[in-house]
Amino acid sequence: MSDREGPSGSGSQGSDKGERNTRSSAQPMPTGSSYYASEPIQFRVRGSTITGASPPKFVTLEDIMKAAHGMQNMALAHEIAVDQDFKLEPFEPPDNSYQKLVKETMHKAYFDILREQLNSDPPEYKQALVLLEDGLFSILLPRHTRIREMIEEVLDADFIRQQAENNSLDFHKYASFVIDLMAKLAAPARDEMIQNITKLTDTVDVFRAILETLEILKLDLANTLIAMIRPHVQQESVQYERAKELKQVLPSLAEEIILVTEQLLENLNQSPLTGETKEIIRTQILSLGDPEHRVREIVRQRVLEFLKTILVCGGGSRQIPVGLSALARELTSVSGTLL
Repeated sequence: MSDREGPSGSGSQGSDKGERNTRSSAQPMPTGSSYYASEPIQFRVRGSTITGASPPKFVTLEDIMKAAHGMQNMALAHEIAVDQDFKLEPFEPPDNSYQKLVKETMHKAYFDILREQLNSDPPEYKQALVLLEDGLFSILLPRHTRIREMIEEVLDADFIRQQAENNSLDFHKYASFVIDLMAKLAAPARDEMIQNITKLTDTVDVFRAILETLEILKLDLANTLIAMIRPHVQQESVQYERAKELKQVLPSLAEEIILVTEQLLENLNQSPLTGETKEIIRTQILSLGDPEHRVREIVRQRVLEFLKTILVCGGGSRQIPVGLSALARELTSVSGTLL
């Protein structure tokens, strides 16, 4: 028996039994990750124009983060950027739908199996603890390293198994630890919901209420992250739109250059452009859309050097960088703000 203390801080009580009770056969949980843990978490967009007249669309927290980093989902990123009321809410299948029937049936079956496991002798807490631990981890931020370590220490599967085998496990002490931690991490608006869990007495009911509340807290975290990343998404959205417009213009520009060049060659009685030459022109023009293109890098460097000269040397006449005379007005305007 371990000397380690439980979540309440008191030492574990009880002595080893001379002979372990025969464990009642309980129906096994689904193999691999449990149904409740592996079920895709979907959110319905509220206050959004994504859906329009079309069927509702659903997004995950991963979609939100992808929108912030790389703008893979531009429709979602656009909604985050322009709609200040953009929020996520739990997905609920329509009443009397096949999807809702399947969901309710699976949830009932899962908790029936869980009840058998928790009521077996000795109780089987492994799946329950995995879900509690994963659920708590899902509402933590990367900076919550100490809280993560505390969860791993308190919800130690081996230690809890020893307590269960020796009939000294107090599930409600562990439940209190989880509930207290949820209360500290949750927004004040969730206090009443969390407080109601403490009024439950049935072990499975407590466990189910904790899991359902954790899902709501996970959604709260997602909406908080959306509010936090909105300025970043707005900035990325502007840059994306600029790059998109440039890429849309470049193909037409390439064809116009080819057309003008061929007209000049014809007026000069010169041979027309070959197909290979036309393709080279198209490739070179389209490559200007690359932010790392050599020409763009040269322009960027010359602009920075020009502005640096303005900052260091102050007023007076300054020559516009070579090749940037077309940008003289813009450079003059920016320079004026630095003096």
